[in-house]
Amino acid sequence: MSWSPTGYEAFFEEGLPSRDIERWDAEGRPLVVSEEHRGLVRAEDLPGFTGIDICHRPMAVVPAAAGTTTAEGRPVRAWMVDADSFAYPVTEDF
Repeated sequence: MSWSPTGYEAFFEEGLPSRDIERWDAEGRPLVVSEEHRGLVRAEDLPGFTGIDICHRPMAVVPAAAGTTTAEGRPVRAWMVDADSFAYPVTEDF
């Protein structure tokens, strides 16, 4: 499950990891963090860029009640609420 501050993710050719879109530039192009450039760069300027897609945008984290578990029996530590008001359990493997 992917989360980003904007609710969008940049995808690259097979074998290259996707990157969260952190913000948009003045022309509306997606910006991602580049360790190589030590900052934000246009996703399209990185090798292998193929496009963008929607992902989850976090809006809130709410503590879970003591003893809450998933259907599989894993302890729920908190609930991550996205921009569409859906809540997802935060477990040890979130």
